[in-house]
Amino acid sequence: MKTWPALVNEKVLVYQQKLIEKAEMVLANEETRILEKNFVIAGVPCVITNEQSAKMLISLITKEQEEIISINNRYNKLGLEREAIIKTGFFRKIVRKIDLMKDLFFFSSCDYKSSVWANMEAYENSIIPIRLNQLSEEIENKDKGSSMSEKDFQEKLLALVNMAKDILWEKHSDILSSTGKRRIKIQLLDAPSRTKDRLVDWKIEGFNPFLVCHRDAFIPSFIDQRCRYLQSLFFNKLRFFNKNQCIGDNKEDNDEVIKLVLEMIKPSDPIVYVEDGDWTVIIDQYADFPEEKQVIFHIKDHYSQLGKQFGVINEN
Repeated sequence: MKTWPALVNEKVLVYQQKLIEKAEMVLANEETRILEKNFVIAGVPCVITNEQSAKMLISLITKEQEEIISINNRYNKLGLEREAIIKTGFFRKIVRKIDLMKDLFFFSSCDYKSSVWANMEAYENSIIPIRLNQLSEEIENKDKGSSMSEKDFQEKLLALVNMAKDILWEKHSDILSSTGKRRIKIQLLDAPSRTKDRLVDWKIEGFNPFLVCHRDAFIPSFIDQRCRYLQSLFFNKLRFFNKNQCIGDNKEDNDEVIKLVLEMIKPSDPIVYVEDGDWTVIIDQYADFPEEKQVIFHIKDHYSQLGKQFGVINEN
């Protein structure tokens, strides 16, 4: 599967070329412009009518393409692999549309081990501690033959982790204030070695990259610790009930439950980028973008509106 930056670059070129071809048709053949009333550009039925606008559109897109080529050449020595060059406003429009209910977090800079500090108050006043204690009591009071299975345990841990993210994200902060409130550290997913090396290269060249990610890219460290405690408690109980079967005796087997829980929490894509004037340069991303269809939708919308703005295409 292509990553979303690759899709962006590919779709940008496709839609730009379609607009240029239609604009050139306007300039080359007035008769065709009069007779052929229906076109479909980027999925939008439209009519091309304006010669002057066609010239303006060709000039604008040609300039844009020259800028993209120039920026690509400028940064090519840094060995980008998954990059995309996108209009900065366009880029932010895309990422802001991922999830309107959960805002994205923009770091002012990126060192691949950035952390977020969430208010402890949000955690202490939430239902999370109660649910964690309830799960502990449920495990401790588990009788042999009771219904809690490993699957039930995993599902309950997963629900608690997601609940913690939802509550803490609402109160997120990356600034240590002087209010005296206790805070919880939420660690960003560790970047792969490729990204770490790339960040070093970019900083050597004098860039200070930014980072943006969805709240699902965070792992609440305190939840991870509690999960491991509950895991140990759960498997100790299983060992007590199943001495002859040696369930949970192997440490690697014990760690499997937490591993499965964390894998079920599919991390959303932290995106590392720099801004160069009107352009955003994607340096790297940790994983596939969660909403690639929305990326395509916004590209389609952007270039449809561009044609209408210059009067080269009009909706019927």
